[in-house]
Amino acid sequence: MLIGSHSQHFRMIFDTGSSDLWVSSEKFSPSVSDTWQLLTTKPVELIYGQGLVQGILGSDESCVLAEPEPLCVRQELLVATTVKDLSLGTFDGLLGLGLPGISHARQDFLQSLMKAGYGNGHLCFSFSLRGEEAESFALFGTCSEVLRQASEETGFPQQAAAHLWVQHFFGMQPGWWLVSAAISSNGTRVWQGPDILSISLCEISAMMLFFVLYQQRRLFDLPWRPRSMGRCRRCLWQTCHILWDFLQGIFLIFLLTCAFLILVTVAVHTFQSEVTAALDTGTSFIVIPPDDFQQVAAAMFGARLKDSCVVDKTELLCACGIAEEANPLDIRMDGVLFRLHPRETFEIKAQVVLNGDQQACRSGFATQAVPFWILGDPFLRQAVVAHDLRGNVTVFPRQVKLDDDIVLAARTFSKLS
Repeated sequence: MLIGSHSQHFRMIFDTGSSDLWVSSEKFSPSVSDTWQLLTTKPVELIYGQGLVQGILGSDESCVLAEPEPLCVRQELLVATTVKDLSLGTFDGLLGLGLPGISHARQDFLQSLMKAGYGNGHLCFSFSLRGEEAESFALFGTCSEVLRQASEETGFPQQAAAHLWVQHFFGMQPGWWLVSAAISSNGTRVWQGPDILSISLCEISAMMLFFVLYQQRRLFDLPWRPRSMGRCRRCLWQTCHILWDFLQGIFLIFLLTCAFLILVTVAVHTFQSEVTAALDTGTSFIVIPPDDFQQVAAAMFGARLKDSCVVDKTELLCACGIAEEANPLDIRMDGVLFRLHPRETFEIKAQVVLNGDQQACRSGFATQAVPFWILGDPFLRQAVVAHDLRGNVTVFPRQVKLDDDIVLAARTFSKLS
């Protein structure tokens, strides 16, 4: 971005999870800009999920560098003198591209673009997030052009993409790009020694019970059973019956207990739920509310969750070696399937080991006390999302599931905007 009369150049995070523009005071000096206007002398604070910024609020000429020409408006922005618990890396600030409901400004950047006539009244934008091997980019323009480019990049037709309305959270004005999604993970069981022992014991007890039930009638109808007996002998015979019935009961209880233990031990963990999720380019994880997190993690990692994974603050770290045996997370939007497999989301976390000798990986998943899911970079790298300021999104998958095979649908897109 360019900010100020002297077109100071800044590298910015484009964040669809917020709606404010701010830049670090270490990079931008309002005193050297002739177009800077101070709006309030009181310090202003912006609070994020895991951090905050504080600074002075003003307005200035702000431009997003684009081709063939930059997108320029006069925009309210915060010059941040304090940045806490936010990792900017090589970036100088943040441009919020959320909706007005979560903006602290009287008019957010997207509203300013609309008011300036960009998009001819139908402004849309999309992101193409890539890994380290390719450059990510954003596209702003008319909705028809943004949708056409997204379809061309992914090779996925517009009519087959996921078309979703943005939801209003708690009946408020739209702020986050919230959509509805069906999320599931079907776990599989990894057999271990105690499981085999439990099954063996139950098999033995089942055989014993079968023998007892089969032999009971023959045992008490043997020829040596007396036709008539005295009171003592009759009492003894009845006592034998009672003891035999008692033993059968013990065997039956033992069998049922073993069956229950097997059911508990080898039960397959699964997760399936309709959720509300925010599409957020400013988040590096799939963030899961605490109520769902344990079930999702158990469904994806099974028995390895306890011995090979740990939650570090909010982030789930796992041993890199379990990525291949973990189960994928399926996200369905408007009938379109997006599949996230741990082997694609795992990233090595340098100088961190688990259990003394296992290299740790960032799983791509985290948990926070949030009221909805947050679909960050691991999901957005598998999709191109066209955001329509009228309150809807169109999600194009980069991968298409055909039967049991995953077929890459992305094609090279050379035009950068």
